[in-house]
Amino acid sequence: MTGYHEAFREYDQKGSILHESYIVFGEINNSEIVTIETKTVDEKSFEEAEMIINEETLLYQYS
Repeated sequence: MTGYHEAFREYDQKGSILHESYIVFGEINNSEIVTIETKTVDEKSFEEAEMIINEETLLYQYS
């Protein structure tokens, strides 16, 4: 399984951040995996991530 995290930010004309969100995503390389759970450092419990089947690739995302 591979995992990545990315920050997405929207800025105003002065360069100040208007909106900021983070997304966790990756590819699942084991077809026996049926659930992915993830959390941030600040969260106390894990939440189920969305699993996406794209042709022969199994992906997940959490935002």
